[in-house]
Amino acid sequence: MRGALHLIHNENSTASIYYLVSLRVNFASGAADITAGTTSFKTTTTVYGRQTNHIYQVTTYYGTIQYLGNHKAQVTFIPGAAYIVDLITGVATPA
Repeated sequence: MRGALHLIHNENSTASIYYLVSLRVNFASGAADITAGTTSFKTTTTVYGRQTNHIYQVTTYYGTIQYLGNHKAQVTFIPGAAYIVDLITGVATPA
C-alpha cells in the first residue's frame, strides 16, 4: 500500500534489584517516615521492537538512596547526578 502510515509499537520491560541496609522507620507521627538507612539499586529497562525478541534498546541505572528523615531521601546515580526527593510529593531537586 503506497503512502501507508506504519506505526511501530514497542514493548518495554523493567527489572529492578534493591538492597536495603539498616532502615529505621518512624511510625509514631502519622505517615511512616524512613529516618535512616541506605539502599543500593540497579534498574534495567529493555525496549523490544516489533519483531519477537528483537531488542531495540537496553538502559541500566545504578545508584544509592540515603534516607534523610522528614520524608526526604538523596538519590545518587552512579556515575552522575544526585537529587533530594520528597517521598510524599515525588518532587526532586538537584542536591
